[in-house]
Amino acid sequence: MNSNPKLPYLGQWHLASEPKFAETVLFVHHFGGSTRTLRRHIEFINGLGFNAVSFQLDFNELSFPMRLPLSAKSDFGIFSIWRDQIEVMLNAVPGSKIVFAFSNPSFSTIAAIALRHASDVRACICDGGPAYNIIRSWWNLIGHKYKSKSSLFKAAMLPLGFIFIGPNFKAKVANALSTLPIGFPILSIRGWQDNLVPYEEIEAFFEGHPNIDLKVLSLPEGKHLDGLKNQSKEYIPVVTEFLNKHSGSI
Repeated sequence: MNSNPKLPYLGQWHLASEPKFAETVLFVHHFGGSTRTLRRHIEFINGLGFNAVSFQLDFNELSFPMRLPLSAKSDFGIFSIWRDQIEVMLNAVPGSKIVFAFSNPSFSTIAAIALRHASDVRACICDGGPAYNIIRSWWNLIGHKYKSKSSLFKAAMLPLGFIFIGPNFKAKVANALSTLPIGFPILSIRGWQDNLVPYEEIEAFFEGHPNIDLKVLSLPEGKHLDGLKNQSKEYIPVVTEFLNKHSGSI
């Protein structure tokens, strides 16, 4: 551990007991998540022989009062804040990397990779996101988080959603994906029973970008981010194969 540099944003190293690969897997948790919620995935990755890094995203919960979501690059919205954090982490972790991102922060992950021209990132895994119609995903999140079926309550929360998300979301999606280098590999994991980030929203997110080498893992019984836990027979072989394909042995 002493040979690994100190990390920002409460970053933690998770070292494999028997390291086999040169790449480090950088984890980006979902909104409301943490290193703790990544435990199962970290153990899985370490077991394959990858060292891993996790860290804590800012603006990770709805809390009031709340400061304006202004990023380090003076862009507005939480996705820009997350993008800048992920960029810092990519700069802090030495050597080549694979990024494993969850839910809608997957978009910020792609944006950060594109910003750095994927210079030292070999591939990216996006599990349970991101959504193209981000306001629909926000609507679903509010209903889930507050256990509310009230359309009036969710509608009242929409202005906060627009503030959180920031302007020109779809234009930023197109720019980030088109900026990725030709042949950049992405594994998109989609649960067909996902009520937070529906399958078709993830499909729409990646449509129309032939420069990326997109592989899809569809989980017909999958809900939001439960693939490793509840569909491990389908999940583990595909993720393992993808990681092996885009990694180099020590």
